[in-house]
Amino acid sequence: MESDRKEGLYSEPTTWERVAWCLNDTGNSAFPLVMITAIYSIYYTGVVVGDEVRGVSLWGLMISGSMGIVALTSPLMGALADRKRWRKRLLFAYTLLGVAATCACALVGPGMWLVGLLTIALANIAFEGSLVFYDSLLPGLTTPERLGRWSGFGWSAGYVGGMVCLILCLPLAKSGEFDQVFLLVGLWWLVFSLPLFLRVQERPPARCDDKGVWLQFKESLQRIRRNPDLFRFFIAFFLYNDGIATTVAFAALYAKNELGFDMATTIKLLIAVQLSAAVGSFVLGFVADKVGQVRTIIATLFVWCALILAAYFVESATPFWFVAIGVGLVLGATQSCSRSFLAATVSQERAGEYFGFKAVAGKFSAVIGPLLFAFITYMTGSQRPAILSVGLLFVLGLVLMLRVDERRAAEVERLND
Repeated sequence: MESDRKEGLYSEPTTWERVAWCLNDTGNSAFPLVMITAIYSIYYTGVVVGDEVRGVSLWGLMISGSMGIVALTSPLMGALADRKRWRKRLLFAYTLLGVAATCACALVGPGMWLVGLLTIALANIAFEGSLVFYDSLLPGLTTPERLGRWSGFGWSAGYVGGMVCLILCLPLAKSGEFDQVFLLVGLWWLVFSLPLFLRVQERPPARCDDKGVWLQFKESLQRIRRNPDLFRFFIAFFLYNDGIATTVAFAALYAKNELGFDMATTIKLLIAVQLSAAVGSFVLGFVADKVGQVRTIIATLFVWCALILAAYFVESATPFWFVAIGVGLVLGATQSCSRSFLAATVSQERAGEYFGFKAVAGKFSAVIGPLLFAFITYMTGSQRPAILSVGLLFVLGLVLMLRVDERRAAEVERLND
């Protein structure tokens, strides 16, 4: 890679490129917050479907189905992006698809439960799929010693961007102009993604081998199996990300149905969570660079377990605010450190492949959790018992992460190269 720079094949990464990379997070983070968590989920279950229990069950099926598609396609798409040097190109295509599908949600009205479900599923597939290519750009933009903080900067920028967009959407939602909300989210996503497409240079150049994508995919799987720490990380990530994805997908619905929050109060709660998440991602990004990505992940998982247990016993709105803000503090940090751990462990030229596998672990996990949550809700008529299944996922993920050594994982990966 160093010789490529000397030969002028691509320039040294600049701070402006890293800022442009972070701004993409500012734009796309509005989608999961407004559409998946805060407003469209409530609009779909309460207005489009008109039946809370049936709506929550359908919502769980949508999350699971869309995540399953992303999980099946991400490894091959990641390998293809590496081989063809298409990371930015595919990121752009997925972004345009997601923006278009988000805007199309403005056309969904009462009774259009199938159209509304398919439209948001397409948007979610595009959003989640785009993260493979977005994440894989990070190793080429900074040094291994600064990966934690820049990954944290990206998450912080995302939480701030999502929070600002949600604040702008609040008066529209309160007045019932939901179509304007969904159009605003699509436009926000597009505008803040443009700096990355205009300013960020894709690094490194594609490898000049003749291996097909399928062979590359198979070899990547074998490489992961030969690195026990990396293999354990992927399984642990599968489990605790399942808990995170389920929490994000059902948080607003839980606040509304179990604790009696109205939409305006729910949005204010989510704004507070976004703010605390921005702070947590920013601060713990520096902490992770000092004490290690794995240690930081482990610490956040201990906090997750305590918070999920507290949420199960909370029966009124006031203590739930404290639980939600606590979730925000570790929400972004857990995900950010997972990204920076992988970026620091794998070689830059294989980043697309490995982040594709990370997407498999994350998205397949997001199939199981929401399905289980929806099933328990359907069988019991309440979301409260389903919380315990989320807590179990964090406990299992924590047990596995306690056996991951990040230095050893990086050393084994270098030997495999």
